[in-house]
Amino acid sequence: MAHDVERWGWTIANIFRQPDGALEFVLRWREIPRGVARSEWPITLLVTWENRFSTGDGFPVPGEQQAMSDFELRLGEAVERDALAVMSLSVTGQKKRELYFHTRDVDEFSKRLHEMPQEEARYPIELEKSRDPAWNRVAEVFARFGVESSPSWWGRLKSIFS
Repeated sequence: MAHDVERWGWTIANIFRQPDGALEFVLRWREIPRGVARSEWPITLLVTWENRFSTGDGFPVPGEQQAMSDFELRLGEAVERDALAVMSLSVTGQKKRELYFHTRDVDEFSKRLHEMPQEEARYPIELEKSRDPAWNRVAEVFARFGVESSPSWWGRLKSIFS
């Protein structure tokens, strides 16, 4: 079943956990419409970009931020255009960005990743895959920030950080 994934909305939350009140993480997650079965994309692919250049607080410098954004946009265009995969969550902080994609076909995802435009230097990414039809890996991220996971966790998290 194909979905117009690009129309699914995003929510952003800033997580402040430093004793001085400094920003520690930025979370961005996608609102999955009611009736969409996450199990259509049973494999979670965690794409991690370790910052090559960071500020003192662990966030990417502007040039690194732009490179990360370009990569994310290109990958999203490559794998979401026909709902092969869905990106559900981005976590930025502590000198890295984690992108959580869910797919039904790892080989095709990998093929599209390797075929998409590259910069002069290869993207500094690592991939980790896990069978995860309930998207528990994403729920684990929110648990890490003290947010209880439940069937309505998307909406509840949005209300907590709005």
